[in-house]
Amino acid sequence: MPWKDIEKVRRYNREYMRRVRKEHPIRMRRKNRERLRKFRKEHPEWVKKMNERFAGQQKAWKQKNASKLRTYYRNYERRSGRKANLTNEVRKLLGGKCECCGEREPEFLTVDHIKSDRAKIVKRGIKHGNWHYYTEIKRAFESKDMKKVASIKKKYRLACYNCNLSRRVNGKCPHERAKEFKALK
Repeated sequence: MPWKDIEKVRRYNREYMRRVRKEHPIRMRRKNRERLRKFRKEHPEWVKKMNERFAGQQKAWKQKNASKLRTYYRNYERRSGRKANLTNEVRKLLGGKCECCGEREPEFLTVDHIKSDRAKIVKRGIKHGNWHYYTEIKRAFESKDMKKVASIKKKYRLACYNCNLSRRVNGKCPHERAKEFKALK
């Protein structure tokens, strides 16, 4: 009888499951997903424990390999061109020129925070960085909700690097100072 030899049984079962997976991959995936959902419902404490354990492992790995991760993501964004496309779209949405001096060269233009609240954002743990600002701007314009667009225009404007940096360092752009000086005369 074949069931006496346990190795034969295991070999047969392995082969059978390989055949079934090859012949019915979608059905097997669905079945496994359902099984996993059911298990998670029945054992929430186990799921919580595993999530905590996985989060800890993931955090440790990320800290250990921080430079690798940075390089990977930087190269990924460069390779895919997604960042460049998003940047160009945002520049077009915000007018395509510096609001202060009228500079139109795309390489010189950047998104300027009108009311800089970066310290607050970092403190609250909200995601920040150009990528997040640019996606926020793009989503607001795509939604075509005028309230969102107006709030975005109150928060951000397009400025060249010179105007942006001088506002950050001196509080005002040289072009603004020149306009004020002319108004005083």
